[in-house]
Amino acid sequence: MDREIKFRAKCCYSSDWVYGNLIHSEKFAGCPNEWRIHNPEYGLESDVIPETVGQYIGLRDKNGNDIYEGDIVNGNNFHGSIDGVIVFMDEIASFGVSYNKRVTPCAISNSNCLREGRFDSTVIGNIYDNPELIKQLI
Repeated sequence: MDREIKFRAKCCYSSDWVYGNLIHSEKFAGCPNEWRIHNPEYGLESDVIPETVGQYIGLRDKNGNDIYEGDIVNGNNFHGSIDGVIVFMDEIASFGVSYNKRVTPCAISNSNCLREGRFDSTVIGNIYDNPELIKQLI
């Protein structure tokens, strides 16, 4: 199975989201263009805000939208509807959903996880554009 690896981040100069390959340049360490996103489709590189870099987790939500690290998702579990933030879990080298100060891996078989190649949740925002949504999530 091929795994698509791509990233997104906010552009330094416009605050627009840019998508593609993440490039780090030691030559520009400490400069605004130390981190870049290269869009192979258009051949463009954008200087990005490092704190906003998020990796595509390899799944789409139930509406077909790509899911990235830092996205806020809404789904259901045995407690009902719940919102969570997509995070990387170092201890198991996988992505998970952080909610109510708990983290659940995205690949376990519960109602918030995989259903026919899609994540059984909906992306409702992200932690950079919608900080008001994350009060109790992480």
